[in-house]
Amino acid sequence: MYLLKAKSDVFSCFQDFHTLINNQFSSHFKTFQSDNDSEYMSKNMTHYLHFNGILHQTSYIGTLQQNGVSEQKNHDLLEKTPAIMLQIHVPKRFWSYGVLTVVYLINHLPTACWIL
Repeated sequence: MYLLKAKSDVFSCFQDFHTLINNQFSSHFKTFQSDNDSEYMSKNMTHYLHFNGILHQTSYIGTLQQNGVSEQKNHDLLEKTPAIMLQIHVPKRFWSYGVLTVVYLINHLPTACWIL
């Protein structure tokens, strides 16, 4: 997870993530799906995706269902973060740490999808 101060940071974070995936997992992106927000449609992003042979698919405006998995994960984080922070009495100013903690927990706890 990357915490952004501004939407304009999306491009540099995506470049870092792309490099990480290539170097650590020897894997390559084939497709990048996003909504039509300006940070994903910028000239830099479009050029970078094209240069790296990554197909950019966009969803239609106002159809959150097309990005269902990511929308569901965002909703999940927005429910779990305040719950965990309230439980341990952490002030709202530490929201970023709360989100990172929830992401860490989700990524390290076993899930039902692995149970046969």
